[in-house]
Amino acid sequence: MGKSDKGMITPEQQRLQNLFIEIFLIMKKEFKFTDKKTLMLAASTYVTNQKDFNLNRFVSIYKFITKKARWSMYLNSHVRYAMAALLDSRFADPMDAFVRLDTCYDMLVAEGFRRSSYTYIAASILVGDEQPDSETKKKVERALTMYRLMKKEHFFLTGEDDYPLTVLLSQHEDRIEELVDKINYAYKKLAGWGFKKGNELQLLSQIVTLEDGLKVEEKVECTYHLYQRIKGSTMKIKRMHYPEIGLLALLEIGEQDIPVIVEIKKQLDGEKLLKWQRDLNLKMAIHLYVSSYSYDNNIANTGLLTAVEGIMQAQQMAMIGAVVGATAVSASTGN
Repeated sequence: MGKSDKGMITPEQQRLQNLFIEIFLIMKKEFKFTDKKTLMLAASTYVTNQKDFNLNRFVSIYKFITKKARWSMYLNSHVRYAMAALLDSRFADPMDAFVRLDTCYDMLVAEGFRRSSYTYIAASILVGDEQPDSETKKKVERALTMYRLMKKEHFFLTGEDDYPLTVLLSQHEDRIEELVDKINYAYKKLAGWGFKKGNELQLLSQIVTLEDGLKVEEKVECTYHLYQRIKGSTMKIKRMHYPEIGLLALLEIGEQDIPVIVEIKKQLDGEKLLKWQRDLNLKMAIHLYVSSYSYDNNIANTGLLTAVEGIMQAQQMAMIGAVVGATAVSASTGN
């Protein structure tokens, strides 16, 4: 797939956008009283994971999770939609994957992570590894060590919503202390350049340190220039969009590609059922663009694609808590 030229959407990008809208409309017709944001995030999961959508299969998975998690306050209806889409789009046997996810969740809790919706998200990342429990336990221990170091540096910013990216970062080849230093460098540098301090900036700082062998200084500069370029476009950037800027920087997507994202967002804003979701439409536009970009042959066969998929997976799930206010942890901590 080649890059777009002068803001023109490629056929592949148009296909992905049309597919996202098609899946969203099917879901909205079936689940009339469900929040649109929740269904947008579930629909985007199929597109970013390049998985065909089947309504009957999705409903059966949703009901399975509902039955298994009947008494769990951390897997309420909003989160279950996202989890059903995630498992369906990533695993050949979603029901079996959920059973393994539950095991990973219990392992995270046993090692010291708190029970929360975000702990389930972190567990879903571990499920994808399909490694022996002993290896998974080592990753969990490393992730917890890293989380505690981050908590020590940014006590009030670091919370349950950092669990997913902490698990991703813990699989990095660098020493944990070096990773935390990189995150702190990115946070302070970007804050000095005008990014607003807070949890979103910490998430952004985590994302730009995900690539092995990363020259964090270059990624931070790339992030800043992309931020300035997007601010200079017709798109309105808010804190909630910081992680998506990190995605673009991680893939080294150039400033010349911003007009394409502007056009994708413009088309999403023009959809009748999406026109009041402009902030979320920008997130969706970037995810759709990144999805088309990441499957370029130069990206698909590298470890970077795995990191990008993990970030989008974590962000799609975490956005349920952020934009719908559905998770119990959001209500209790104010994140």
